[in-house]
Amino acid sequence: YLAKQRIMGLTRTPLMLITRALPALTLPISTYSAGESIFGVKNIVSHLTSWIQDMPGGFFDDEKLEILPLPYAGGSSSTESFPPMGIFAKRDIAAGEILMKIPHEAYIKVWDVMQREDGSWDVYYNNMCLLAKAFEREMYLGDESFYAPYVNFLRKQAAGQIPATWSDGAKHILRDLLPKEVGGKSNGVDWIDDYFKGSCISPIDPFQEHLVALVKQRSFDDSLLPLWDMVNHANGPHANIKETSLHNDDGVNIMWSSRAIQKGEEVLMSYNRCADCKLVANEWGTPEILRDFGFVEGYPHRYYFEEEEIWFEIVDSVPGNDEEGKQVLWDDHIIWEDGSFIGPPGRKGIEYLRAEIDKFEAIEKLTEKELRHVALNEWNTIMRYKETAVKDFRLAIKEAEKVLELSENYGSSELSADAAISSDEL
Repeated sequence: YLAKQRIMGLTRTPLMLITRALPALTLPISTYSAGESIFGVKNIVSHLTSWIQDMPGGFFDDEKLEILPLPYAGGSSSTESFPPMGIFAKRDIAAGEILMKIPHEAYIKVWDVMQREDGSWDVYYNNMCLLAKAFEREMYLGDESFYAPYVNFLRKQAAGQIPATWSDGAKHILRDLLPKEVGGKSNGVDWIDDYFKGSCISPIDPFQEHLVALVKQRSFDDSLLPLWDMVNHANGPHANIKETSLHNDDGVNIMWSSRAIQKGEEVLMSYNRCADCKLVANEWGTPEILRDFGFVEGYPHRYYFEEEEIWFEIVDSVPGNDEEGKQVLWDDHIIWEDGSFIGPPGRKGIEYLRAEIDKFEAIEKLTEKELRHVALNEWNTIMRYKETAVKDFRLAIKEAEKVLELSENYGSSELSADAAISSDEL
């Protein structure tokens, strides 16, 4: 275990707690080595971009793009942790400009041994396990690895960034707030325990747990992709980059600007409406983004409760306005694989959303004892999720009640797909 800590550059750093009286829990997190500064970060990133550019077909437009640290928003609150990164425009970029080309050769991947994806969680997590083991081998190789520039970057990533690796207190709070997997057996905080510990990884090895979490957070199913994984998430008008399929026949993943990007603007892509997102395009939303990446996304927000047959999006028609300009969209503007249509929730669905609001508001009644081992960054993320979901659910309830009232006034107990009224038409 100590050898693994040296390989990862892990140390034990206390987490900031909500209460001050009791000692902090600790998690292994990556830290800067002695004397390392932001210049050390830039050096690691520079080696990574040069490695990609030196590959046949590789390209990173460093005349138009730069990689910069973001304000720290996840994992340990230690100021020594490697900061999350983002890619920004160094100058104005026109729509349609090619910005990056990542050769398949640069992927840490398991294409030769993976199972074919069939939409099941067992196959998905089995492929994740294979990738985590491949990743672990490269971490042990270190500078001897073919992927050394990428491995050295990943080695600096902090632990504790996603809910499955949060403190027990934080996981206890979130356990009933994140929906269960669609068709799966686990929830948003216990999936490592349910699918990995004791089968794929040791149940008592934080190093291996950290690798699984990094694979969940930074890979696309069967591949870890350098530079691609530094492009942060946004949907709607905020996303400004598109990409080819990661498995295309050209041997390279190409990313280009989908609209004009202004100098200083961050380059952003969608994590759930991407070229390879077919299985999750309609089902994956705000709770899943929190589960898999550890942050609460900006607008638009999406929620899907399969068993209750509730699906809606909250879009920001007046960007930057926190109180007004939000609209509810039902699923009449998307295409489900089986051609079905859910529409606005009825009385039962409305009551379900009200019960969910009650769960969120119960957080306010938690005692100091229940919160004493919750890290400050975890609590802040939970509260942001709570405030976001409660606001969104209330708006969805309000609009659903309008639709229900209209249908009842017309003497119909249920709206057909043809008669459904979306909230922006009310």
